[in-house]
Amino acid sequence: MAGPRAVADATEQYLASLRARRVPANTLKAYSSDLRCFGRSVPPDLSAVDVDALRGFLGSGEVAASTRRRRHAALRSFYRWLVREELLDVNPMERVDAVFVPTRLPRPLP
Repeated sequence: MAGPRAVADATEQYLASLRARRVPANTLKAYSSDLRCFGRSVPPDLSAVDVDALRGFLGSGEVAASTRRRRHAALRSFYRWLVREELLDVNPMERVDAVFVPTRLPRPLP
């Protein structure tokens, strides 16, 4: 494993790779916000972030189910990138279950 070991450094590199791939601006903004929030709530060293820390972050706060789902997607993508770039050997997100978002029924017209 070579490269940055700090969560903040890896986050910046990942966001730069998303910009290079020209992902939509809203996706970049949301992932940036989610990953920076993640970086503030876990240990600063990538190797110290475990499944419990990931579950704790995803389950923390009073946020909507759709926000938890987006955070899960951001972390899943981030950790896949870390493994692909050989910054981590193991993807802990593989052990975190997907977030369930209840399906809403349409509201009747008045």
